Amino acid sequence: MQALKKSVLSLALGIAMVFGLASKGSAAEAIKIAGLKITVNGPIFLAIGRGYFAAERLAPELVFVDTCGLIASAELSGSVSFGTCGLTAAFYNAAGQGALKLIAGSGHEAPGFPNTVYLVSNQAYASGLKSFRDFPGHTLALAVLGGPDHYPAALLAQKYNFDLNSMRIVTLQSVAAKVTAVVGGKADVAIAASTVAIPAIDRSAAKGLGFIGDETPWQIGAVSTTAKTIAERPDLVSRFLEALRKGTRDYHDAFADNAGNRRDGADANAVLAIIAKYLGEPIGVVAQSIAYIDAEGRLDVPDVLRQIAWYKSQGFVKPEVDGAKVIDPRYVVPLPEK
Repeated sequence: MQALKKSVLSLALGIAMVFGLASKGSAAEAIKIAGLKITVNGPIFLAIGRGYFAAERLAPELVFVDTCGLIASAELSGSVSFGTCGLTAAFYNAAGQGALKLIAGSGHEAPGFPNTVYLVSNQAYASGLKSFRDFPGHTLALAVLGGPDHYPAALLAQKYNFDLNSMRIVTLQSVAAKVTAVVGGKADVAIAASTVAIPAIDRSAAKGLGFIGDETPWQIGAVSTTAKTIAERPDLVSRFLEALRKGTRDYHDAFADNAGNRRDGADANAVLAIIAKYLGEPIGVVAQSIAYIDAEGRLDVPDVLRQIAWYKSQGFVKPEVDGAKVIDPRYVVPLPEK
């Protein structure tokens, strides 16, 4: 009997070793992740740099784009597996047809987190544009209409009681182009990722008038994939999110306390170094452009629905788009309402 037990145990251990070696030796699956080259994508950089994707047998390739509007088409074409970027009217229209789904939250504009800056040209500032109430009559540079800089501009106009249509809006297709336009005096104002805008402010090429998070908090970013990927590869989506959540937790704990207030944790310097490496920016620039991201990657669902309603009112999102169908409840964890 004792010999039989030893034989069974040896067999079990042998099987475990075979499966363990097979698992360790299995090739990582290649995936492509699209996003902008900005600090808010820090959780992705951390999940790569700290081996969280590798632990899920995934080999990610970053695909950087100039505007968030390009991500929806890239996902639909199959050229990328996942997207992480600001929420746009183009995304909502595609998702409204059932082709794309939100699967997690990402950047959230919040007080104390300088993720996105209101950038003002030196010429406009010298001529009197020194507060948000001075915006009417000036030129506002957006990447695209219906993009993640358009909606907060409307929120700001509502807060300070002016008509957004009182501004001349120009679209320049990229964050870098917006900053260049403001620095060159071709536009008076731009809403730009701090990663790109802060260097211009630091060299006195433009003025920073404040941050979106301090003025009009909102759910600026989210993570998405196609309905086809979810239907055919739920295991891939789960492994991707498992790795991403670890990166998200590291990012949150490095820059925020449990109440969501900005503060540097013990891991902040190491996290900044990893993000700076992927962005190709000095650590000082990265430190000045930290976004808030919920520790669990939860999504502000009510705000997403408000965004869709506003885009509909402006004719950028089709009337038939159902906000509830844009969000995949199998993966999204809603942020509790305050």
